[in-house]
Amino acid sequence: MNNVQDLIIGPCGNSAFVKPCRLSFKHNGKPRQWDYIIMHDSVSILLFNTTRQAFILVKQLRPVILPYLYKDKIPSLLNNQDAQPIRELPTNMADAAITYELCSGIVDKDAPLIKIAQDEILEECGYSIPEENIHRVTSGRRVGTAGCKQTLYYAECTDDMIVSTGGGNESEGEMIDVYYLPLEEAREFIFNESLTKPYGLIMAFLWFFQYSPHLNGIHNAISSKTN
Repeated sequence: MNNVQDLIIGPCGNSAFVKPCRLSFKHNGKPRQWDYIIMHDSVSILLFNTTRQAFILVKQLRPVILPYLYKDKIPSLLNNQDAQPIRELPTNMADAAITYELCSGIVDKDAPLIKIAQDEILEECGYSIPEENIHRVTSGRRVGTAGCKQTLYYAECTDDMIVSTGGGNESEGEMIDVYYLPLEEAREFIFNESLTKPYGLIMAFLWFFQYSPHLNGIHNAISSKTN
């Protein structure tokens, strides 16, 4: 159940996570400007539980989706200083902002990326996985409004590695559900547009199905990658 109350759009002000900027420059002699957002780099981990033969995803409310879905229905202080919040958002509207994602986290501390990935797995999903079980796959960058980098990892685990229920960092307001996706349902899942998911998750699954150890030798494909 997702009970969303007192919903209203307002100015961002100071944020610990994003900072809007404008880059001014000349490109081939012509003046240009580019507006962008400074964001943290991040890590994501595709987790596969071999005991359950299921992928481990995180399921959570992503409020940022709400203004895109209901742009004209959410009151905004940007347009009207007297706007009043929605006291309680209908459940069906709140549920539309539930997403299915890879276990992920921002790079906000001075530590090796693989260590940050390991910590996020424990915090969000409740698994204590040795670093040697976590393999770097590749990385990519956002383009357009941000240029931060995301690094993808893959890890296999068992039920014996479960040490907590996960759920994220409560002090940061995270409310995460651990979601098990059976292997045999994964192909249909990634193309089910009724379930909101980021492109990175789709890419990770397509990578898995191409290089899975059950198909084309995933360990050979990632063994040359550094941590």
